[in-house]
Amino acid sequence: MHDVHAAVTTPTPTFTPEMQRMRSGGYSIERGVLTAAEIDELKRAVQAHFRTKGRTQYGGRIQLRGLHAVPEVSRVLLSDAIIEVMRRHTPDGHVLLTGECDLMMNTTSGWHKDVTSDMRMGNAIFADPDFAVYKLAIYLQDQDEGSIAAFRVRPGTQRMADGDAVPAERLETQAGDVVVFDVRMDHAGQPPNLMTRMLRRQLGLIAPPLGLDQERMLTGIRARLPGPDRLAVFMTFGPDTPATRAYAAAGQHRHGPAPAPLSAGAEAALHRPGLAMIPVN
Repeated sequence: MHDVHAAVTTPTPTFTPEMQRMRSGGYSIERGVLTAAEIDELKRAVQAHFRTKGRTQYGGRIQLRGLHAVPEVSRVLLSDAIIEVMRRHTPDGHVLLTGECDLMMNTTSGWHKDVTSDMRMGNAIFADPDFAVYKLAIYLQDQDEGSIAAFRVRPGTQRMADGDAVPAERLETQAGDVVVFDVRMDHAGQPPNLMTRMLRRQLGLIAPPLGLDQERMLTGIRARLPGPDRLAVFMTFGPDTPATRAYAAAGQHRHGPAPAPLSAGAEAALHRPGLAMIPVN
């Protein structure tokens, strides 16, 4: 079995089983990448951050540019284990980070692709066999296949502009697993339940006339419901190709500037062989 905690070595061109899974189904699950201590560190850091920062959206809280915003997140996401996972999904083993890193707590999600119309990349990317822009999805709690919170995918839809007719799969993941998926693939997180949909509808009528923030009100109500927080961390990467750089540039307006400089530890990690990040202004 591959030792995901081995030190990152000098990249060598190869075609790995992980790349084959990405090319065929559009996703790959890497089991047991992070230790229990690393998951606990991420949980504590993300929860502490959202006590005072982040923005309300999708019924929960989100933070864009998480590598910059939370040093503990960058320490774990730029660890040897995570870099090794990215290397095995990158054609020449050289990993380019786009600078996108999303932290999420208690959010809901419908079906979507992470290539959106406002990015104006066109439908030709769905026929491009060499397009290899991927996201890491790290859920910080166990999510079995039957869980409403399980990550859902439509395999193969990275090659389709419209994948609505493709049957969905729910992915069973344990805290410490890493899901890698193609940004073109249809995917979804936990859907809003009936109560959340009704609340959103009612708040949409009540909040605007009163000058109140509908999302903030919805998030506040949902935060008072019983149950543990659901936490997730996402990070985008690919090979150093024009396609990866074009994707990062096209999404710049959605992710915005860095909220803070990278930590000294993150800067040092990015100087390792075979790893780089597109500068974030």
